[in-house]
Parts: sequence; C-alpha cells; structure tokens
Amino acid sequence: MVLLPIAALATLPWLAALPGALQRAARASPAESGFRSSGFLLVYCGVVLGFFSLSQSKLAPYILPMMPPLAALAGIHIGASGRPLRRAGWIAAALVTLSAAGLVVYCAAPVRCRSSVAAPVDIACADRRHDALH
Repeated sequence: MVLLPIAALATLPWLAALPGALQRAARASPAESGFRSSGFLLVYCGVVLGFFSLSQSKLAPYILPMMPPLAALAGIHIGASGRPLRRAGWIAAALVTLSAAGLVVYCAAPVRCRSSVAAPVDIACADRRHDALH
C-alpha cells in the first residue's frame, strides 16, 4: 500500500491520537437512533483508502477526502481523554519557543554578504560604465 505513508504524513498533527481514535471508533456502540457516526467515518476512510490503493494511478491527492473524517475521529478521541491534549499543548509550546529563538538568532546575525543576483540598477550602471570606456 503506497498510500499509507502518505496518509501518515498527512495526518502528522494528530498522528499520535489516531491509533486510539481508530480503536475507539471500532468499539463504539450505536446511539439511540442505531447509527454509529464514528463507525461510518471509519468505514468511509477504509473505502477511500482501499479504492484508491487498488487503482492503477496512485496519486497523493486522491486520499485527501479521507483526511476530514480522520481529523474528526482524532478530535472525538482527544476530546474524550485530556491526556493527548495536554501533550499537544506542551509540544506546541516547545515549537513556538524554538521558532522564536531561531527568529531571534536569525535577526541578530550580521549580514555579511550581498546577494549574488544583480539588481536592474546595477546592470544599468555597468552598461553606462562600459559605454563610457568605449
């Protein structure tokens, strides 16, 4: 299945909660109306993944219709248990801090070299100097 690594990469923000979410969806009991919404989302994801895995052209955008139901399943799971939410908060705080530190280092670094791409003004000045010499 070539599309599984692509699906894992596409679900990277909620990948840690996905196994528990899929397990919860498979074990969910039907509501009073007899409809299992999480089971429906799980079957929908399976049909999309299976159908496009069997096709001859396995393009990555074909699995995009599977992402909103997976995100909904992950959201249901995260909402039911607060532990992944706290962990995600700490990870987000660490990434924001790391990004801010990188931005400070980048802005504080002195500019040592000029761009190697010539600006139109530089080209025009060089042409005038060349004409003046000849």
